[in-house]
Amino acid sequence: MLKLQYGTLLNRIKSLKTKSALLTLASVLSIFALSPSHSSEDWRLLDLSNEQISRDGQEALNVINGVVSMYRQDAQIGHLYFSLRTDSVLDQVNASYSRVNGNRALNFPYIIQSDGWSLYATAHDQGIVAHETGHMVLDYFRPSWLDSQSAHLAAFHEAFADLTTQFYRYHNPASRPKFISELENGQACVGDNEFTCIRNNSARLTLINVQQDERLCESHEFSKTFSSAVYDSMADAFMSSGQRPQRIRALGTIVTWHRTMLIKAVLSLRGSTSLTLMDISLAMLRVSDENPIYKNVLGNSFIKNGFITLIHKSPIYYYQANSQFVPLCQLQDGRIGNA
Repeated sequence: MLKLQYGTLLNRIKSLKTKSALLTLASVLSIFALSPSHSSEDWRLLDLSNEQISRDGQEALNVINGVVSMYRQDAQIGHLYFSLRTDSVLDQVNASYSRVNGNRALNFPYIIQSDGWSLYATAHDQGIVAHETGHMVLDYFRPSWLDSQSAHLAAFHEAFADLTTQFYRYHNPASRPKFISELENGQACVGDNEFTCIRNNSARLTLINVQQDERLCESHEFSKTFSSAVYDSMADAFMSSGQRPQRIRALGTIVTWHRTMLIKAVLSLRGSTSLTLMDISLAMLRVSDENPIYKNVLGNSFIKNGFITLIHKSPIYYYQANSQFVPLCQLQDGRIGNA
């Protein structure tokens, strides 16, 4: 957390606006590419010298690099070009991912806190950076989903980004203890502290809740129906894996399985923009036949949240979409990609 005098910061920013590189107090607008022919640590700077990379940009870039490398374990990711900006100042947590005319952009602003003068650098918040990078990865695989007006796909975009935060917390050894603690205590925050705990993915929200309150069709709220189902599946598989030492040893397999099945489901669904969360739930189960134990745990979690129903379970579990909730939240207004 940065404690800087707000007026001083603005004066510094104004004095730097004339610089052609848009270099501000602790940030930079840069364009990077991660090439599949290079190692996961080999980011190539295209337009700006290494001296111009700010601490904020480097902090964010480390997480972006880690998230992309993590997903490269599950699927082929080629050249990924994007701009990275950390120089804006806002009065609310509103980091964002966007794509305009084919140009991907990640924005991690400073946030003015409640005292009116101290600032929080979202570029230093691993949870927020991982979330927005999740939007970018999903958009790389399925660009038509970002442009869709479907409330279900908007919600899935947010759910995928939230789950990216959780997957990366385990993937990164430095944050793994926090992930395990949250998994055991049911506090799966998106964001690294109380100020930026935007959503709690372990707070179960079902389609019945959404049916009873149409305000929950807002994409960030609606997304929790899916993200909480997947997160609870990981938690249930973890807690049923024996005593704590056995659970800790099993956790890597549990997290990797859920992450891989999610990516495989996305890739199996092509680019249709008429998909529902029920379709995505069924796809995730359809690609997961090789591990019936985890598949059954995940299926039970999707049933609890209202996405699917069990047709029969002997000798193999078969599911179908819960048609009762398919019409929910069919139209979506607003942008995908903000935290």
